[in-house]
Amino acid sequence: LEYGHANGVVEGKAAFLGRLASGALRYRELRAETLDVRALGDAVLASGTTAVRAESGTNVVAATLRYLAVYAFRDGRWQLTAYQSAALPPPTAPVTPPKPAADPR
Repeated sequence: LEYGHANGVVEGKAAFLGRLASGALRYRELRAETLDVRALGDAVLASGTTAVRAESGTNVVAATLRYLAVYAFRDGRWQLTAYQSAALPPPTAPVTPPKPAADPR
């Protein structure tokens, strides 16, 4: 497993699971917003967006992420082999175009 976090840090399976088990990394909320799944033989690509709230040490992160997860069918089961996410910018208020000036005639 190669797990790429939205902050650019990439961890292997042992490091990632070790941080979860020790409490050094805590996911407080994971909420799927969109999901697209494509099967490619013995591999599956899952992509979408998710809202996340996590704690790492004293840092608290709340963001909407775009992700890509790659699963492979190995040893009779589906296994996550690669994951990468990127933080999406916060939504902005819609822009209202200015009203045209009144015709002076």
